Amino acid sequence: MPSAVVRQADCDSWPFADLDLPPFTICDFDAYADPYASFRSFWQNADKASTVCLLFTDAQRGNIFLNGRFIHPDGSKVQIDTDIRNEKRRIYNFYFRKTVLPWFNAYIAPYRVKKTPFYHRNYNMLYWGAIVEL
Repeated sequence: MPSAVVRQADCDSWPFADLDLPPFTICDFDAYADPYASFRSFWQNADKASTVCLLFTDAQRGNIFLNGRFIHPDGSKVQIDTDIRNEKRRIYNFYFRKTVLPWFNAYIAPYRVKKTPFYHRNYNMLYWGAIVEL
């Protein structure tokens, strides 16, 4: 019976540099607060196959709605002037299409997005995935 090695580590950094791992074909970034911190670490360090399926759980829309603050996928913290309701509403309503996707498309280059299905649960939770190819 093969033995398993369990590694406990901070998911926002790459804890596998000492392992010889095969190229990744799928990866799930299920972190309500900021799934993109671990994604950025993964993307910079992991050996990836020519086609990769990526899955994300992102609750930033809730922060936008409640207090006008959110963590941008690039890691910067954004404060929306809460007196400007239309700006807050625009960012909330188009968060995936106008904030996440443009950043993601630029970040993964030279990979390109082939498909990006998404849905919202309870208005604020964003679940999305991407199939990317070299």
